[in-house]
Amino acid sequence: MAENIRFYKRGGFDNILNYLYQYGNKNFVELPFSEVDATVLSAFSYIPFEEFLSLNDSFEEMTISEMCVSYLAWINIDYVQALFPEWLQKSVFLAMALLRNKRFSSLKVKAVSYHFSTKSQTQFAAIDVELSPDVHAVVYRGTDNTIVGWKEDFNFALYDKVYGQDLAHRFLAHQMNLYPKEKFYVMGHSKGGNLAVYASYLLGKKNLMRVLKIYNLDGPGVSKKVSEEERYQNVLPLIFKAIVKSDIFGNLLFAQVADIVIDSYPEGDFANQHDLYNWKIQNGKFLTVDRVTPESKYVTTTFNRWLEKELIDIQEKRNLIEAIFKVQAETEYSSVDKILEDPAGFVFAFLKMVGTKENKEERKVLRKGLSLLMKVFLEENPNYNKDKNDYNKGKTFLDSIRKEIGKNYQIVMKKGEEK
Repeated sequence: MAENIRFYKRGGFDNILNYLYQYGNKNFVELPFSEVDATVLSAFSYIPFEEFLSLNDSFEEMTISEMCVSYLAWINIDYVQALFPEWLQKSVFLAMALLRNKRFSSLKVKAVSYHFSTKSQTQFAAIDVELSPDVHAVVYRGTDNTIVGWKEDFNFALYDKVYGQDLAHRFLAHQMNLYPKEKFYVMGHSKGGNLAVYASYLLGKKNLMRVLKIYNLDGPGVSKKVSEEERYQNVLPLIFKAIVKSDIFGNLLFAQVADIVIDSYPEGDFANQHDLYNWKIQNGKFLTVDRVTPESKYVTTTFNRWLEKELIDIQEKRNLIEAIFKVQAETEYSSVDKILEDPAGFVFAFLKMVGTKENKEERKVLRKGLSLLMKVFLEENPNYNKDKNDYNKGKTFLDSIRKEIGKNYQIVMKKGEEK
């Protein structure tokens, strides 16, 4: 297979699909497991297996290739185009790339767990993949396209623990008990990254020693209470944290310092940069930058301060979040992808709905919460402007250095050719 193949190229960069075609002929001995492989498996976990397979206790072991065949056989293109957001539509290309991929196709999926409940506001899915006879990868799905999934994300800001995090720990502990001699990678993208960290944090010392690495791929942090616990501090050295250049999700709540900041596409687009198919890869590794953008820092600092410092009362937070989702349900923006496709339109419809609310208490809660958010946003603006100036100065300085190095390199090369 040609090394320079570009199967799915957008914005002039390689992504995980190109990675599969370029390095798919190498096994994990020839090319050791990396954060890019963790991202591939995290993308695989988003495939909606619950639609066409028997899961949980009824699941029967299958290879990744067999699961991809089942997925592609089930797919109806009209259904996918109508109900799948763009990022999930790419999973069709992922399944095709995995079908005959030496690196992944023969790996056995030992278990698939799925739980969805509007009552407990839980959207949970996880898989256990056997990478080798002595190493497993437990992968947690991130937030899907459902409002329930997004409600659960908001609950991370309200509670030290949510039901999905309990399920994540139970699944990991169960698989470790089933395979008592094996080592484990634990991973996930977005909310899945948080679940990977939380599931590992609840392990006993003996099982924690069997965890090789925890990949939190642009997932939020943990609550303040959890971040201060000794057992969480014991987990920190095992965590590989990746965020993206225009990050929002990865720095929410109490997040550990990122190991890498991935260069992602397109510039300045928070939602699409979070899409793991838009993460830039070169020579089998993620392209990285020095830090997040000032806009990213501004947004996450504002939201974290709003949630932690301004909305102090837990009941006040609950009332606000419940009111937000009630108003959302009354707009025409019935799914997450509709909101992301037209965020300005959603904000307008949302504010219009708030103004016409007959329930005075709900209206009061929403207006207070939004006014506090605006207050923090304005107060953080001077810090943002300073950070933006420093960031742009730094870029100018670095660009001039790169330009000078490049110019001198060309001179040296030219002289070498003349000799």
